[in-house]
Amino acid sequence: MLFAPYSFIVDHNHNLDLPLRIDEQGCAVKDIVIEDDVWIGAHATVLPGVRLGRGCVVGANACVTRDVPPFAIVCGVPAVIKRYRVGYA
Repeated sequence: MLFAPYSFIVDHNHNLDLPLRIDEQGCAVKDIVIEDDVWIGAHATVLPGVRLGRGCVVGANACVTRDVPPFAIVCGVPAVIKRYRVGYA
């Protein structure tokens, strides 16, 4: 796995239920799975509950909100598949 500078992997988020204030609520936790040979670009964010498939690439500044299939290259906010790595069958 390669993690570029300032990449951010977060496995929890604050609950947002009314009528409580946000600081009075707990957090919801969801696992993140990062498979082999993954590259996460600079300043990219991976949110709770995401699986990054084997050999995928997350572009710089991307925000990954859902699973990324193996060998996909994703970028953008939210991250979307732009193409697959060369040689992927």
